Amino acid sequence: MQKSIIKRGIKPTVSLLIQLFFCIPVVFSQPYHSYDTVILKDLTSGFIKEKFTVKLTFDKLPLFHPYWIKPGEELFIDLIGGDIRSLIKEKYPLNVPGLKEVKVKYYPGYEPREGKVGKVDGIILTMWKGQRYQIVPEDNSLKIIFIGIRRPSQEPKRKEEAKLPQEFSFTPAHKIGPEDKEKWQEAIMGWKKLLEIGVENYRPLQVAKEQYELAQLKLREARRGFFPTAVVRVINTDGKTVEGVDIFSKTYELEFEQPITYGGELRYKVKQAKVNMELARLEYRRLYQDF
Repeated sequence: MQKSIIKRGIKPTVSLLIQLFFCIPVVFSQPYHSYDTVILKDLTSGFIKEKFTVKLTFDKLPLFHPYWIKPGEELFIDLIGGDIRSLIKEKYPLNVPGLKEVKVKYYPGYEPREGKVGKVDGIILTMWKGQRYQIVPEDNSLKIIFIGIRRPSQEPKRKEEAKLPQEFSFTPAHKIGPEDKEKWQEAIMGWKKLLEIGVENYRPLQVAKEQYELAQLKLREARRGFFPTAVVRVINTDGKTVEGVDIFSKTYELEFEQPITYGGELRYKVKQAKVNMELARLEYRRLYQDF
C-alpha cells in the first residue's frame, strides 16, 4: 500500500468528530496517489470560502492524470477504513484551469465489492483562499470522520513543488482496521454519556422540562371539570350523660355533583391548557437543540 502524505513532527492543531457523507463512481489498477478538487461545507458556520485540493490514496490506479498539490495549510480526513467510489468531472462554473470536482462515497464494512472499487487510506486537502465550495450529500446517511487541521513547518522551494510526492519525506499513514472499530464505538458512547450528563446539569433546560410537566398537570386538572365529583363525609359524635352513660354515634354522608353546563368555560380552559403545554414543549425542544 502506498504511503499517505503526513509530514513528520506535525500534529493536528484542531481536531473534532463530525459526520460527513460524500458521493461518486472510477476505474482503478495499482497503488497510486491522485489529486483533485473536493467540495466541502462547514456544518456549523455554513459555507467555507476556501478552495480545497484533495489527495486520494487508492490501492489501484485511477485512469486519469493527477494534479500535484502545492504546500499550504492541510486538512487531513481519515475515513477509518472502507471502500470508496470516485468520479472525476469538470467543475462548472468555476472557470479555473486544472480544477475539477471529486465526490467521494464512503462504504462501511470490509466485505469485498464488485465493480470499480478501491480501498482508501485517507484524504488530504490543501486549502487555498478565493473560492467557495460545499459538500453535496446524496442521501441522509452520515459517517463519522476524524478531522484535524495542520500547517507545514516551512514552505518548500519552487523547484521542489514540481517533484513527485514520493520524493518528499513522509511517514506512513495509520490505517484503521476492524480491530479499531470497537475503540471508536466506545469513544462515541462516551461522548453520548457526557452529553446526557451535560443535559442533566444544564439548569435552563431542567427548568423548561419542569414547566412542561407542570403544563401537563394543568391540562389534566382542566379536564377534571368534565367528570362528576363525589364528596364523602364521616361525622363522629360522642359524649356522656349526667347519669354517667356514654353516648357515641357515627354518620356517613355521600354527595355526588355533576355540572350540566358552564357556558363553554371548561372547554376553553382545556383548550388554553393544551396551548400552554405545547408552548412549554417547544421551549424545551428549543433549549435542547441550542444546548
